[in-house]
Amino acid sequence: EIKSDGTRAINYRNGAVKEMLAGGRVVTRFKNGDVKEECVDGSSTYFYREANTTHITYKDGMQLIHFPNNQMEKHYPDGSREVVFADKSRRRYAPDGVQVHEQ
Repeated sequence: EIKSDGTRAINYRNGAVKEMLAGGRVVTRFKNGDVKEECVDGSSTYFYREANTTHITYKDGMQLIHFPNNQMEKHYPDGSREVVFADKSRRRYAPDGVQVHEQ
C-alpha cells in the first residue's frame, strides 16, 4: 500500500505494520504496541510498550536504554557500561562486569 505522502506500508499476517517513509526512515508497529524505528543515519530505536522502555542503538554500536523509573544505561561497543540512576548517581562497569567507578 502506498499512501498519498509517499509512505509505503506493508501489513503482515501477525498484525505488524511496516511503514517506509519518504525520508528513508522505516517504522514498524507491532501488535503488542512495541515500535521499532530505523533511521537513515544507521541508528535504531525500539520502544517496548509493556515495559515502557526505550532502547536506542547507534551506528557505532553504542546502546542507550531509558527505563520508566528514569534510570538510564549506556552500553559501549567495548562491553563496558554506565548506569545513571534516577537520583543521578552513576556506576561504571568494565567489559568483564567489574564495577570500576561510582559517583
